[in-house]
Amino acid sequence: MQIKKTRILIVEGLKSDKPFFEAFLLHKGIADVVQVVAMSDGKSSLRPTIRAVLASSRGRPIEALGIVRDADADAGRTLQSLQSSVRNESLPVPDLAFEFAEGAPRIGLAILPDGDSRGELEDLCLRTIEGEPWFHCIATYMECMRSHGEESEKEAKSHIAARLSALRNPELTLGESAKAGAWDFDHPELEQLADFLVQLAS
Repeated sequence: MQIKKTRILIVEGLKSDKPFFEAFLLHKGIADVVQVVAMSDGKSSLRPTIRAVLASSRGRPIEALGIVRDADADAGRTLQSLQSSVRNESLPVPDLAFEFAEGAPRIGLAILPDGDSRGELEDLCLRTIEGEPWFHCIATYMECMRSHGEESEKEAKSHIAARLSALRNPELTLGESAKAGAWDFDHPELEQLADFLVQLAS
């Protein structure tokens, strides 16, 4: 691992999350300040990833460390899990999601989609397109599939996949599509996450 910056954002996945957040940071004009690092083996490898980041800083102290995880089935339990992980690494522990605890380094925890609801990054992205005039096309398609007994266990992921399938290059992942400009990073639904990233960079 090569750590080149003093403000680090740890995310879950390499293929979707990392490029998505790199695109978000670039849009906010802070990509030169914050480095995005994907957990080495998914969410279960958070603590080893934290240790690797701190050990790879090459004598330059990490000033701020942000961690983003999906809430999945329970945002509260996910927050508790993150708090436990950073506490066991003797790092400052934020009381709430999307807040930072002061220390060396400052630590911030973000739980997607909003710190309270169950879900994941795709649920947050889904909120940004539900008001689009073409969204009913996706909703109609998903309802048609359900009427034929084809129902997804992860509805948001299915909606996002349907959205991506209509892009000029339908093979793009969520993260790749973000770098291609497919998502509105100025959407009000992303304001909370944008504020978190700006805090990390400050």
